[in-house]
Amino acid sequence: MLAIGFVQCSDSRKALYSENQIFNSDTWKRFTKLQFDFSVEEPNRNYDLFFNFVYSDDFQYDQIPIHAILNTTSGEERIYTFHIQVRDSVGGNLGQKTEESSYFHLEAPLWQDVHFPEKGEVSLSFEQLIPKYSTEGIHKAGVNVYYTKP
Repeated sequence: MLAIGFVQCSDSRKALYSENQIFNSDTWKRFTKLQFDFSVEEPNRNYDLFFNFVYSDDFQYDQIPIHAILNTTSGEERIYTFHIQVRDSVGGNLGQKTEESSYFHLEAPLWQDVHFPEKGEVSLSFEQLIPKYSTEGIHKAGVNVYYTKP
């Protein structure tokens, strides 16, 4: 139940930055890194960073381990491995599927309430750590950035 509380499938806030990488044949290869760069325009505000994940029934795992590296405007580097829960303990998908799509859409928190002390570019990279060369069932993955809720 706690995992469900951490996973957000939709957010009514408008993303300041949203970018996704679509994978050929719905397959994310093991050593394919995703790179995203976004601008910090308001350093006096805090930001929430979310992993955006679109997958099909062909994705065979209950979670996806993601190695993430965040390089901030001030030169700070944050490195962390997130274990994004995709299915609950009984195999139910945590992502939401719409009638128009055969894919599940999942948004999961990465870093929350992050303060960037100055304007400039922030860099975020992801690598999935499933120990197979090709992981099928992943249509796209990316990042959504929001201002922290007041």
